[in-house]
Amino acid sequence: MSFENGVVPTPPGVRVHPTPLYEVIFCLAIFVFLWKIRKRKEHLPGFIFGAYLILAGIERFVTEFWRRTSVIVFQESQLQFINRTDDLRFILHPGLSIAQITSFAMIGVGIWMILRSKRARGQGGKGARGQLPSCHLAILPSCHLAFLTILYFIIFGMVTTELQAAFENIGIGAKPMGMGGAYTAPANDTNAIIWNPAGLADISKQEIGLSYLELYGLVGYSFIAYAHHIDNLGTIAGSLSGSNDSEGNYQEVALNISAARRIIRNIPMKSGKSSNLDASGFWPNLSIGFNLKYLKSRANMGEIKIGSGAGCALDLGLRYDLKNKLRLGIYLPNLLSYIAYNREELKNAKADRYSESLFREYHLGLAVNLDFIHGSLSRTLLSTELANGNLLFGMEKQLRNAAIRAGYRFSNGLSNGITVGLGYRVAGFELDYAYVSGKYGSQTSQFSIKLH
Repeated sequence: MSFENGVVPTPPGVRVHPTPLYEVIFCLAIFVFLWKIRKRKEHLPGFIFGAYLILAGIERFVTEFWRRTSVIVFQESQLQFINRTDDLRFILHPGLSIAQITSFAMIGVGIWMILRSKRARGQGGKGARGQLPSCHLAILPSCHLAFLTILYFIIFGMVTTELQAAFENIGIGAKPMGMGGAYTAPANDTNAIIWNPAGLADISKQEIGLSYLELYGLVGYSFIAYAHHIDNLGTIAGSLSGSNDSEGNYQEVALNISAARRIIRNIPMKSGKSSNLDASGFWPNLSIGFNLKYLKSRANMGEIKIGSGAGCALDLGLRYDLKNKLRLGIYLPNLLSYIAYNREELKNAKADRYSESLFREYHLGLAVNLDFIHGSLSRTLLSTELANGNLLFGMEKQLRNAAIRAGYRFSNGLSNGITVGLGYRVAGFELDYAYVSGKYGSQTSQFSIKLH
């Protein structure tokens, strides 16, 4: 197996900790602590979130020492072996990673928020103890919470790096790929399970999706999904996807359980009733979704079993709509992951057990409806996306029951190139096709079917 940029696998004898499990334990402890003090601090808007930032920053700082492999990071021989002098000056700082330096910023912001809330309380601007602040002031900390949480996840995804090997997202779904893969913001069907689970919130009834892709004639990918909308709850979905090479030497299977809903906050009214319309107009346009994935792989050499792996991962997706004209999407695949591998004893290798985290990705998308420019551009969508440092562009034009799509992907790999797609929908049945080109003449076609 080859590794990009000369990065090497974990050397023999180096212990790898299940840091996602540690993080879950720490986060549960933080939740319990904040839940216990919430009543005593409710007269200080922003105090709870400030305390959360401080505790989360400490948690991130501590778990980073377990997440990194110190032998690879600090031994001079390993640094020379990795041979990434320019990148290492950026990624590694004396004794600390970028994620740990980011945690200092979180702690600083948390301290500032606590001091600000206490100072405002001392000035008498927040009302008497035990009373809720005005509607505007009550909503403001919530907006800060949403914005800073999203910002933290973006930074966290960008500054932590793992090896991208198994369970890689190659981009399945004819509709998204027809738009160049720029689908994080416009995702609104069962494809959203792969591209941004927050988009499942747009499904109003039931939907079945099927896709098949043969990548460059070498590896076959299949995907089947079902989504069901439940009133006053949201959308739940499940999917099963698999891949295998033409000779059957390597197989992967992924089982997804997904959920999404549009956030609508109940605001008390003077009459004693509640309203689902947030006075800020922010929450009703925000959707959130997640995937809980069970992953399994197997490798053979003919009839000789080489090894297998199994584990789980968590994806998070967010989407915000602005007056049905502009849509922002954030998707963080493999936010938490843990895969345990079992390697069989072979002629030149001993049996071994080890674990790893999957590549933690980030996708930031923006989609715009162009009907405000001219009437001829009605039902025309333009989408752009930053996916793990690669820039993607896509567009879709709907014509009655048909759709025309095109896109372009900028990357340093085989995926760089033009994509085009077509779609046709009639009586609850939708057929999509995508042609995807790449470097060095690489090309592939993809078909998808949806039933509504």
